Amino acid sequence: MLVLLSNASLVQAQSSLGISPPYILNESLLPGSTFEQEFILSRSDPNVDATARIEPDFGKFDDWIEFDKGLEFIMPEGEQRVPLVATIKVPDDAEVGSYKGAARINLSTAEDDGQVKLLPGVRIDVNMEVVSNTVRDIKVNLADIPDFPEGNDLGLILKINNQGNDSDGPSKVELTITDLLDNPIADLESDEIPGAKAFSVEDVEVKIDNSLEQGDYFALVKVYDENEVIFSDQVVFNVYAGDGTSDDGGVLSGNLSIALIAIGLLVVALPLLYLFFIKRRKKDDKKKR
Repeated sequence: MLVLLSNASLVQAQSSLGISPPYILNESLLPGSTFEQEFILSRSDPNVDATARIEPDFGKFDDWIEFDKGLEFIMPEGEQRVPLVATIKVPDDAEVGSYKGAARINLSTAEDDGQVKLLPGVRIDVNMEVVSNTVRDIKVNLADIPDFPEGNDLGLILKINNQGNDSDGPSKVELTITDLLDNPIADLESDEIPGAKAFSVEDVEVKIDNSLEQGDYFALVKVYDENEVIFSDQVVFNVYAGDGTSDDGGVLSGNLSIALIAIGLLVVALPLLYLFFIKRRKKDDKKKR
């Protein structure tokens, strides 16, 4: 008996399955809402392929949840961490109330003798609430201004984290532009900010008209939700020469412009260097004579 227990413990330690997070939790779903929950499945010793099987027990909302890998998939040999995404689609006619359930993920491997070994699995708890009221929860994680050509709109990129239950976005952005010596140059703003989908993190672009000339600039970016500043940061960017369009109509980056200038200088310099070395060689030949 002691030997059997010891062997069983060894198998579990070598082949245990973990999951993070071990739940699906959302307490502000509207009828018609969609959101995704990403999990990371991990194995401590992935020395062979393993078959994972999801056994859902969702009851009356059984058809709301789909897994991107299906209900059966392979966790490959050598991969300790495998992503899994659940998509929850709430029907338009869903009733307001609580929805609770669970799913179990079991793991098995095929042995050399043809037998199937069952390994310890994990449980996903599901706790969701369908509500009738709109919940707002807007944050901005990051702001950036890519370099752009003189005469074009400034494109402010915002990474919006919308954990509310409806499409939403900030109400206004303000940019205080200075040169690299902190001299004031311009004050820009816009209230035309694209929204992000509910329960998502998305990059959106805010296009802002400007009259900035070529040069390097700082921009103090302030993002507002109504009258509250929800994000503030300073970014640096460059306005470069030209209309910035390549033959295919795309924007020509500042780095590419610099590269082309360098190539041009090199083309001019090479003949001059050649002439210099030819003249020097002639002088050396005369001295030898």
